[in-house]
Amino acid sequence: MTAPKTHFKGWAKPGPIPPGALTGEPAAEPGETLDAISGHFRIFQLKDGHRFSTDDVLTAWYGTGWCPTARTVLDLGSGIGTVGMIAAWRLPGWRANRRRGTG
Repeated sequence: MTAPKTHFKGWAKPGPIPPGALTGEPAAEPGETLDAISGHFRIFQLKDGHRFSTDDVLTAWYGTGWCPTARTVLDLGSGIGTVGMIAAWRLPGWRANRRRGTG
């Protein structure tokens, strides 16, 4: 597997590079995908099932844009947690209050 590029037209993803991000490891299992969310964050997802989408990206971007210095974030009904993960990337030093929905 070829390692992903770290720069695009002089721009590099901000934030720390987690282990395995540049080597393509770990590989997704059959029936899964390994998808980029924001920065170097990636998430394993089932090919068929609940998946993060642009709705999650836009929700996190909008919320963190209105309060870019938030110290605490509440991800109400967080589902698979991708909004919180994107908020974590956008708000270094934050603390999460996560509440999963019941239905």
